[in-house]
Amino acid sequence: MMKPGLNEAQNTWRRRGEATTAELWAFIKKFPGHNMYWYSKKLEWSTGRTERAVKRLREAGKIKETIYQVSPVKLARAIYPVEGGE
Repeated sequence: MMKPGLNEAQNTWRRRGEATTAELWAFIKKFPGHNMYWYSKKLEWSTGRTERAVKRLREAGKIKETIYQVSPVKLARAIYPVEGGE
């Protein structure tokens, strides 16, 4: 179904984004606690695609992120599903 005010191409991109977000959400629920880079590599996605899907999930309140130190100069964010975030 087309969203009002958007043309066919815009609706196609919106549907792709929704599918990407749903796929990442299922993967995070199955494998919680990894960083964005790990999810990108396992799903064979670009980091930008993963970042945008994580942003949509964060805005929807479905995930939480905790920052941890990888090395003395590098930080990473572990991604976890939120309880009741369905």
